Amino acid sequence: MSDLLYIRDSITVDDTLAARLARPLAAGARIRLVARSVRHAAGYTLQLPGADLTIVAQEYDGNGGGVSVAGVAGTVGTEGAHGVIRGLGRDGGPGGDGGPGGAGAAGGSIRVLCERLVAGRFCADGGFGGAGGAGGDGGAGGAGRPPIPRKTEGTDPGAGGPGGDGGQGGAGGAGGSVQLSSVSVAATPVSSAAGGSGGAGGAAGEGGPDGRFGGYTGGEFALSARSADPAPRTPAGVEAATTTAGTPTVSTAPALDGTLWSPSTGKAGQPGSPGTNGATGRTSTTPLTSTEYWDQVTALLGTAAHAWADARLAAGQYFYRRDTLQSAGPQTNLAVAAGEFDRVLRLRPGDADATRLAGQIAHNQNVLGLARNLDVTPNFPAYINAYTAWGTHVFGVFDQGIEMLLSATTMETVRELLGQHLDELQGAIVAAGADRAAAVAGQKTADQNVKITTDKVQQLTRQIEAAKKEMEDSSISIGGIVSTVAEVAGAVVAVIAAIPTAGASLVALVPACITLAKTVFDDGPALVSSLFGDGSVPKEVKEAYDKAGQDVSKLVAAGKAVVNLVDVIEKLDRAKTAANAKYTDLVKQGVEAAHALSLAQLGAAQADLQVAAAEVKLEEARALKSTAQDLMTAQSADTATILAAGQTLIDAAALRRDDLLTDAFLAQRAVEMYTDAEESAAVRMDAGYVHPDVLADYAEGYRRLPALIGDYTAAWACFLAPMDLQRAYLGYFDGTSGQLDIGWHRITIRNRHQLADFKKTHSLVFEVRLADLPAHHYEAKVQSVAVSLVHATSPSGVTSCDVSHGARYEEKGVTGARRIQLLQPHTDTILAPHTRLSAAGVTATSDDPLGAPLTSPIWGRGVAGQWTLSIPKGEIARRRTNLQKLTEIDIWIAYQFRTT
Repeated sequence: MSDLLYIRDSITVDDTLAARLARPLAAGARIRLVARSVRHAAGYTLQLPGADLTIVAQEYDGNGGGVSVAGVAGTVGTEGAHGVIRGLGRDGGPGGDGGPGGAGAAGGSIRVLCERLVAGRFCADGGFGGAGGAGGDGGAGGAGRPPIPRKTEGTDPGAGGPGGDGGQGGAGGAGGSVQLSSVSVAATPVSSAAGGSGGAGGAAGEGGPDGRFGGYTGGEFALSARSADPAPRTPAGVEAATTTAGTPTVSTAPALDGTLWSPSTGKAGQPGSPGTNGATGRTSTTPLTSTEYWDQVTALLGTAAHAWADARLAAGQYFYRRDTLQSAGPQTNLAVAAGEFDRVLRLRPGDADATRLAGQIAHNQNVLGLARNLDVTPNFPAYINAYTAWGTHVFGVFDQGIEMLLSATTMETVRELLGQHLDELQGAIVAAGADRAAAVAGQKTADQNVKITTDKVQQLTRQIEAAKKEMEDSSISIGGIVSTVAEVAGAVVAVIAAIPTAGASLVALVPACITLAKTVFDDGPALVSSLFGDGSVPKEVKEAYDKAGQDVSKLVAAGKAVVNLVDVIEKLDRAKTAANAKYTDLVKQGVEAAHALSLAQLGAAQADLQVAAAEVKLEEARALKSTAQDLMTAQSADTATILAAGQTLIDAAALRRDDLLTDAFLAQRAVEMYTDAEESAAVRMDAGYVHPDVLADYAEGYRRLPALIGDYTAAWACFLAPMDLQRAYLGYFDGTSGQLDIGWHRITIRNRHQLADFKKTHSLVFEVRLADLPAHHYEAKVQSVAVSLVHATSPSGVTSCDVSHGARYEEKGVTGARRIQLLQPHTDTILAPHTRLSAAGVTATSDDPLGAPLTSPIWGRGVAGQWTLSIPKGEIARRRTNLQKLTEIDIWIAYQFRTT
């Protein structure tokens, strides 16, 4: 095969990887390992002799191990043949010369390019040269025969033959190259690219022993002796061969048995000369800037950069779906996901999916595009009905996809199964289109909300400016600094004016805060830091940024100051006195409006992202149906067609999976909002998803189909039905968590200035503070609201009023801790009589927590916060209500509370 490109989210360097890399490669082929994380099994060294290896990663961790691409050692030269042993009285034959040792192979190359490098040992040494073969020993001289007087003439023994020359040692291989480049180094790596040592020369062959007189021939003795000495002879301590890792092996030949042979007189051969050492290779460790790193990544990977972008996008989506689960590493799953999307945009600038998903994280949305602090009105019957209606069908489609992968064998079967679901795929297109239409409608509502809130901010700013002169005579103390309300008002107006449009002021991960240009603080009076803080990044903002994988230092670098507007509202509350209340309340309304504007901007940005997510889902539905239609035209049911058809059905089920997860998330938020219980881990957004590395293993032949099906089946088993969350919700109201009682908070407005303003503007802003409620009334939540416009007149005897609660809902927990939920402002339209309210005419009940939320948009939310009472313009313009005789306004808020 050609070059091997191995892309994963994470790679563990161990025997499994080594086996995968052992597939045949063409000569000169490159191996490229590309991953977010490359980590060795403890102490593991990957052996790839002479390979051309490139590792591109976000983090590389040697973990006590390393990589060796050292060249293989040269072969040991052959031993020279032993000299021939001659017969009676003849000289022994000469030993043969030893063969030359083989040259060591050159070391390969290692290129590591990563953002963070954690140690590692990297070896690209050349292979050792093979030792030369030993020269052959000279042959033994033939035995002599002593003369027998008067009978036989004697024969002198033969001389021993000369030994052969040792073979020349093989040349050592040249060192390869190790190039390490990283943005940061956590622990220093060790690199080597030494040339291989030349092989030792072969040992000289020994001269053969002379023959001797005896009763037997020399040849007979020689044959007996040589048969016991077949091994090649290499002097002790000579390097004869090397392993890939460079560890020498030694061979020692047994000595000849001197009792059988006479001292040698044959001439010994010459020892072989050692081989030359290989040339030293190159090693380098280069620090990079982040920009240089990405420039080198794109240059090194070329077109494969897009493949890595695809893999990182898939991994990012997987970790995004697992963001509420405990992470296996030091970062949260959400931070890992955000990092992946950021790096996709580095690899493929402008990628639409990465841009959208990164934007969702930055705007505090989950993978479905829904705000994590989504404001919902509990409707468990609807959640459960939807889950029941669709759940069985979705799981059935999934099961049929699995069945096809396992058993479909004919095109008739494939067409039948796909045909059964074409209508379902068309239905998915229709449903996705409806979701998009709903998202577009939500987008228009959000944009309109920004406009309305902006108008209100501007109106309050004008009122504050108009009252500034009067405010100069009213003092206020904040943080020990005494000043006039006018100075406070000026600071507030400056902050409001600094809030940019289009959501640029948002710290979306902490909705209580906004960001402003630091010049607002630098150029403001001393009172600014007492009221707004010093503009530094609060702890809660940093923690939220870290959790979401966002770089909070960018705020500081951009000259941004962070302001917690909820804290500002609290400070103004504490600074209010009877003397300055009128003007302090007006200033506080300005801050509330500024905060409402920042929340409205966030809502608009989230709505835009929701539209984009709906459009993606619609395109996926259309593409899936098109794929199914194409597969139905296939002529033969080969393996690829069957697998593609099965995967199409699994994807069809996955397309509707998010509809089920949406219902489950709505149920989750209902429980969280009303019971103050953390339920984010209850709904597994990764239900039905398998890790993209598993899919890659299967696609590349490393994972068998039954194992993949097991992975899918386990992933689909993670769904949580909304009825499980309903039980947790109902448990809050049924007394198992403590007794719930009904209380009333009654407000009567008789102040002539307030009444005059109401007659003029038809609007009244009032505040309910936690301190206004009895200290032992914990977790006070609105049940209903009643209003009376005493002595107003109308033909019907009642007036239609709007009672609104701002986005800041406050409660006191049973521990006494203050709890603030930032939700949507809610308005309830009620009929106000023109007579005083009485207990007999106003009722509240705690019955039926499943149905009660539908009776009032404000039901079940915290009582404390800013409220607004207003009369719609039509009531006055059409003379339905006359306020001239209005003497007081009664407002009764019924609430449910916990006593323990």
